[in-house]
Amino acid sequence: MYGLPSIGWMRFLKSRNIPDGFQLKTVTVRQKADGWYVSIRSAIRWARKLVLSISV
Repeated sequence: MYGLPSIGWMRFLKSRNIPDGFQLKTVTVRQKADGWYVSIRSAIRWARKLVLSISV
């Protein structure tokens, strides 16, 4: 169960894990006629170093 400030406690069914290297950007909670829905937006954190080589 997760606590949300304006809604209270709610159960959450996690259908898949968030892969390593991804960061949560936005979590949206919506109430529809047949229940509550949560959508999660994530983005990958790139930690690659860019190497530029110029040959003449």
